[in-house]
Amino acid sequence: MLMLSVPADVRLRTTAAAFGRWLEHAADAPAALPLPEHIHQTPAWASAWERLRTEPVLAHRHLLLSAPSGAPERLLSFYLIDGSPFWTSYEQPLGMAPVWDGPVIYGPSMYAEYGGLGVGATAAQLAAAVDGGRELMRAWDAQALVIPNLGAAEAARWQQVRPADAAILCDLTHHAPLPILSSAPAAGAGAAAGATGEAAEEAYLRQVLYRLIPARRIARDLVRQWKRAREAGVRAHLLHGRDMDFALEDFTHLAIEAALAHGCNTYGDDLFRALAEVPGARLLLAQHEHGLAGGFFCFAYGGTLYLWTAGLHYARLPALHTYAFLMAESIVHAARSGMRVLDAGRGNYSYKRRLGLSSRPLHTLVYLPRPDARRRQLLAAMDQGLRAFIAAEQAA
Repeated sequence: MLMLSVPADVRLRTTAAAFGRWLEHAADAPAALPLPEHIHQTPAWASAWERLRTEPVLAHRHLLLSAPSGAPERLLSFYLIDGSPFWTSYEQPLGMAPVWDGPVIYGPSMYAEYGGLGVGATAAQLAAAVDGGRELMRAWDAQALVIPNLGAAEAARWQQVRPADAAILCDLTHHAPLPILSSAPAAGAGAAAGATGEAAEEAYLRQVLYRLIPARRIARDLVRQWKRAREAGVRAHLLHGRDMDFALEDFTHLAIEAALAHGCNTYGDDLFRALAEVPGARLLLAQHEHGLAGGFFCFAYGGTLYLWTAGLHYARLPALHTYAFLMAESIVHAARSGMRVLDAGRGNYSYKRRLGLSSRPLHTLVYLPRPDARRRQLLAAMDQGLRAFIAAEQAA
């Protein structure tokens, strides 16, 4: 980790309506900090990102934003990153020249599915967040400040308060409310009670999917693929927290394989081991007698199950129906656990659209340290290219 200077506490130049205090570590945030909207905005997630190698984090600071008006405190994490694999994964499909050739500040990392300060942040807090990021940008001589993964309304609010040099539609995330059923078979009932238990699991799966997925034909097909996977010997295995340690090496290999299938590796063993310590982390595995067939790295938080990323053995995918099996099992796990929302994450747009999941655009704002016409042109081309890419993938 580089030893870089830290700017003084940030106070708005035009108003005293917000005050920012720098923290060296996210764990230094007050215990009474209100729970943020998404797990990716929590101090626990931010702490995990402080010690990564997969994404080369050179330095980090966290800005605690208060508001004397009585609004709750907010925390925004900033990371100086020299070549973000996740950013590169957006450039690569477009065949464009890299926008950056040096360190950039991300607030927070692009890997966080949702960024920003969440619903209810005041305009003064948003302004202080950008001003603080700009102070870091100058102190660390970064090529840009990137505020990623904002919803459309939130991005508009940031733009109104502190207009960005560029705005990019980077991705879509997908979600759906989960049905509430009166009863569910216990997890693993099929293994414990034989055919009767397995029939009960299938009946519960049908109940959940038929209420979740608008198109009955799609729901029936997902049940059919789940059954084919079971007949091929695939079984679900759920691990929590540090219990997933023994499986992470194999899962990492499959996650890298899945990422490379889309053009660019974004994962590493250190990343999953760090995130395994975040409360609510869980790993849903598709086990087979010939080895791990796949898995979903998930998080349970605030009544939502987040399907954050997948690892898949692509050579065995058609025979074992692994992706459909994991999707069905994750939906059942979420419903059985009393979750209210399934967040199926980014990517795989057409498949998730067929399931009837709602999509939500994720916008990324970029602030440059000085006028830079070439980079603004590259960022505008990136926005146009990603919009076309997303539209084509949705229609596939």
